[in-house]
Amino acid sequence: MTRRLSSARRLLAASALAVGLSAALPATRPAFADAVPAGTVVAGPLTVVGPWTRATAGAGRTSAVYFSIVNTGPADTLLSATGDDFAMGEVHEHVNDGGIMRMRPVEGGLPVPAGTTELKPGGYHLMLVGLKAALKPGETLPVILHFEKEGDVPVMVSITAMGATGAPMVTPTEGGKAN
Repeated sequence: MTRRLSSARRLLAASALAVGLSAALPATRPAFADAVPAGTVVAGPLTVVGPWTRATAGAGRTSAVYFSIVNTGPADTLLSATGDDFAMGEVHEHVNDGGIMRMRPVEGGLPVPAGTTELKPGGYHLMLVGLKAALKPGETLPVILHFEKEGDVPVMVSITAMGATGAPMVTPTEGGKAN
C-alpha cells in the first residue's frame, strides 16, 4: 500500500537526505551547499522559514513581509505581529476584485494547518503599517509573530533590495543557522 507523505514529512525526509549527502560530499563542496534562508526560527512545532521584506523608498509607511511556516503539530492561527519599528502588523491577502488585485486584512488570522503555509508576493502576507523609518537593504527588522496556540515567536526579518523576489540565503558560517 502506498502512502502519500505530508509536506512536513517530505521536508523532514529531504532534510535528513541532505544531511546524509553533505557528510558524503568532499570537503571542497561550495559554501552555498549548507545555505538556509536567513532568519529561519523553530518554535515548538512551528518553523518560520526565511522571513523577508523589501526596502522602502523614502517615507514609505508600509511594507509586506513574506515567509513560510512549516507546522508539524496541531493546527494554529497566525493572528498578527508587533514590533518597535512599526505601529501594527496585520495578516493580509490579495484578492481579485473585478479584475483589480486588492489587499485586505484576513479576519480572525491566517489558519496554519499541519504542513506548509506560504506567505508570498501576490498571496497572503504580513502587512507592517506605520513604519517609523525607511527599511534599508542588508538590515534586519525584529518582529514578533503572534500565534493563537504557540504564542509569541520572535523573528528577524531580512530587508532585501526593492526588486527582490525572495529571502536571502546564508551559510551557517555566516550566522545563518536555524535558531
